[in-house]
Amino acid sequence: MMNAFTTKAKRCCSQAHEQLVRRLDSCKMESKTAGERHDCYRRAAKMSGARAKRCIAEGNH
Repeated sequence: MMNAFTTKAKRCCSQAHEQLVRRLDSCKMESKTAGERHDCYRRAAKMSGARAKRCIAEGNH
């Protein structure tokens, strides 16, 4: 049971991490000022945290 959870959660979290990296790269390219980049990074981190939380919650079922 634990191995199935671990495998599923790791896969999901790896995908969430890849999405975060891509989003941070796009923030860097799209923003014109440091403030815009900071705000974009914060939004990306918040969404990534929510995705990671869902990964863990789904892994528990």
